[in-house]
Amino acid sequence: MRVIILFALLATGCKAGDPDDPLQGTAQEGESCATLGDCEGDLVCLSVGEAGGVCSFRCDIDVNACGGSTECGALGSVGVDVCQPPESIPTADNQPAEEERTSLPCTSDAECQELAPNAVCGTWRGWSECTLTCANDNACNLPPVGGVTLSFMACDADEGDTARDICIPNEECFTNPMSCVDFGLPF
Repeated sequence: MRVIILFALLATGCKAGDPDDPLQGTAQEGESCATLGDCEGDLVCLSVGEAGGVCSFRCDIDVNACGGSTECGALGSVGVDVCQPPESIPTADNQPAEEERTSLPCTSDAECQELAPNAVCGTWRGWSECTLTCANDNACNLPPVGGVTLSFMACDADEGDTARDICIPNEECFTNPMSCVDFGLPF
């Protein structure tokens, strides 16, 4: 059900950024896509689980552009913001189930580097998506805020290029999301 809601709400739109993307596809906002290169301009292919993707505007330029029913939220470790329903954005109180996890599907590092210069197209569980290379788990997660540390991402080998480690979802969070939240309180 969340997948249908996500695709319906993405139509509210966000402002686009740089229109000079050399990897432009032809799919427009709201149309289906398989990878980032399928979407035109500054649109990204937002995928939810294995349900396929839809072209959506990036909203990291103007967070107020998402409208009342969506929020601008980061995807994975790349730090690209896309309008999403609030319930699909991971927080300390809400970690979406694996089948509802959003991602940016890709076929090459060049596609991902259009989003962020240090991004790569990494493979995890046979699925390729934009992510970052890493040396440890800390490189994949945001620094602590107000004493709260979130560890929803982990650093592990890239299935597509075993010479590098990439940021992937922390599988321990799938069954117990609260195990990936540290409130910094001594017990």
